[in-house]
Amino acid sequence: MYGGYYFSKTYTYVTKRAAPLSTIRVLLPRDALLFYTNGGDWPPISDRAVVNGATRSVSLANCNSDLTGYAGGILVRHPVCVRLSIVADGPQTEQQRRVNVPLGKRC
Repeated sequence: MYGGYYFSKTYTYVTKRAAPLSTIRVLLPRDALLFYTNGGDWPPISDRAVVNGATRSVSLANCNSDLTGYAGGILVRHPVCVRLSIVADGPQTEQQRRVNVPLGKRC
């Protein structure tokens, strides 16, 4: 438990085919948070730094490589179904998708 939150590690990959920037936003529940960093920074980060650095929205770049990985996850206070919005900001259009993530509770 991290400062009153349970942390579900969810390594996220962004491929070369992705938009230059994708934004993940928590829709529900209102107290769920996201924390992501590049994989090289993950091991020395303390529990306190994770909770203090968590937000309701993160933007992830594709870095023009075949595969870019971001270490992190979702923080929740209790078992819940988390609803996320993922928006890809491309040069031509914006695409949006909503996904449900079951964290100790079915969606």
